[in-house]
Amino acid sequence: MHPPGHPTSTRLDVLDHETFAVNSYLISGSQDAVLVDGQFTRGDAEKVVAMVKESQKTLRAIFLTHAHPDHYLGLDVIASAFPGVPIQATSEVVADFQAKGPAALASAKTNFGAAAIADKLATVTAVDGDTLTIEGTALRIVKYQDGESATAAALYGPDQKLLVAGDLVYNRAYLWLAECKLDAWTKNLQGLRSLGPIEKVYPGHGAAEATPAAIDENIAYLGAAATILQTAPS
Repeated sequence: MHPPGHPTSTRLDVLDHETFAVNSYLISGSQDAVLVDGQFTRGDAEKVVAMVKESQKTLRAIFLTHAHPDHYLGLDVIASAFPGVPIQATSEVVADFQAKGPAALASAKTNFGAAAIADKLATVTAVDGDTLTIEGTALRIVKYQDGESATAAALYGPDQKLLVAGDLVYNRAYLWLAECKLDAWTKNLQGLRSLGPIEKVYPGHGAAEATPAAIDENIAYLGAAATILQTAPS
């Protein structure tokens, strides 16, 4: 866990660890905070709970960027520690979560052991509107279709010139290519240019924080992967 020392009233803390190496971010003001993404295993989710409690901030909401189980299976553990705090996502991500979550939970319990995985799925509801607000600071919810996952969202802070990217951006980590559409993911990354100035990127996987160079590195990675997959003999 380490704060990146962002020079505005909004601070992001990141939890880095082994296993699935998912990044959970605590976006905080002077008193309140929003958590982004919720981990895979029970143990890692408990580390997120500790991070939030150590911050001494009041958790107002939890935001799920996309419906991949490494980002949501730990959410029920976090929800139990902070009862009444809403877990929110875009309506598209909620639908994807509801369609795939039960099978993902059952598979994880089989493959990793019931003790390592939360007992049940958390309740995730659709966020109202297209922004998250923390103590008057608005973060724009940016929706994406296809790519690393079927549907996803990132958070863009125009005042802070930052992007909490979810798995839209990886930082020096192997990109998850099993589900993605390479062309769509590339277009999504290229579309980040139209959001406005970005100086700091907080990726779904890999070290945080990253510079916008990570976006170009991901585009190059996907281009190389496309060439390899098109020319591979099997």
